[in-house]
This record gives sequence, structure tokens and C-alpha cells, in this order.
Amino acid sequence: MEHNVDSQLINSQLENYHCDLEGRVCVSPSLQLDFGVAETEEARHRSVSETSSADSAIYGDLAPHERLVVGSFIDPKICAGFMYRVRPLTTRKKLFKGLPLHLQSIGMGYGKRITFASEKRNGNNNYFWSDNYPAGYGFNIHVISAGEKFTICDANHLAIGTCEIIEVEEAQMEIDDEETFEDNVVTKHVEVEMLGNIEW
Repeated sequence: MEHNVDSQLINSQLENYHCDLEGRVCVSPSLQLDFGVAETEEARHRSVSETSSADSAIYGDLAPHERLVVGSFIDPKICAGFMYRVRPLTTRKKLFKGLPLHLQSIGMGYGKRITFASEKRNGNNNYFWSDNYPAGYGFNIHVISAGEKFTICDANHLAIGTCEIIEVEEAQMEIDDEETFEDNVVTKHVEVEMLGNIEW
């Protein structure tokens, strides 16, 4: 039997069922998705308030789901190993053709080189410096894409169905993150609105 479901399916967490990624290898940093968790406006923009040189006119363009990079400042929640879309503030056009890319590294110094993954083996042009654009950049985390499939498991971790993602809202909201120093794992909690098709 097939069911077309909207984001409320996820918000209810499948009535205590949980989704395990199908056909993926989990590597550090790990990814854990929690849905239906709200973040306060104050917490969401606390990184901006930490930047003493913040120009409210410019940073007012920072969307609630975006994290700030400007000059030498990089929001501490931006972490290598996760996927991000990048938008120069005061513009609508995104870098890298609007595609989400894996963040590979954040360099040292004042103008930090920010490097993303590339399909090219002989050269990587997917990089820029944090101080390239005076208005700064908004980083939007990306954890789920249309076409991905999940296995739905019961409380005993037995597979009882599948969920294929049909549509995903681009504004994926990072709620919180946790770092485990013993094994160098970062776990991020992200709120995502999506449309999925479930088969039991």
C-alpha cells in the first residue's frame, strides 16, 4: 500500500518509529535528524550578536536558516564535513550554481580559505575567502535531498517500510549540534520540511 504524506508525517516522527538512512555509510561527522523542534530567534542569531562589527542593515538580510560568514568571522556552527548552500548577502544568487556541496575545510588567518568538494580531480575551483565579499555570506546547511530513501524501523529496529523523499524545502534549519571529543564526532539536529511517499 502506498501513502502520500506531507511534512506532518515527519513532525510526528512516524509515531515513535525512526528512519535509518538506506544505502549510506555513516562517517564522522555523523548526522542525526530531529524534526518538529523549534529554535528561538535569539538563539538562531546569537552568532551575529557576537560579531561586534555587525552592520544591522547588511546582516538583516541573513535568513533565519542561514549562518554568517564575514571578514574573519565564521559562525562556530559551520562545520567541515557537512553540506551547505552559500549565498552572498544582499543578493539572491547562490554560489556554485545553487548546489549544496560538502564543506572540506576552513583555513587559518584573517581571510580564511573556505573549500568545498569538487568533482574535478586535477583542480578544485570550489573555494573562496571569507573576506572576499564585504557584505558576508549566508551558509544554509543541507542534509536531505529529493530522491533519497529511508528505511522505517520499529522500536526493535526491524524494517517495516520505506519512505522516498519527493520534495524538500530548501531552507533546512539547524537547531542544535553536539560534539563528542572522544571520537571527534559532531551530531547536528536539523529541522526539515519535506514531502515523502511511504510504502509499508
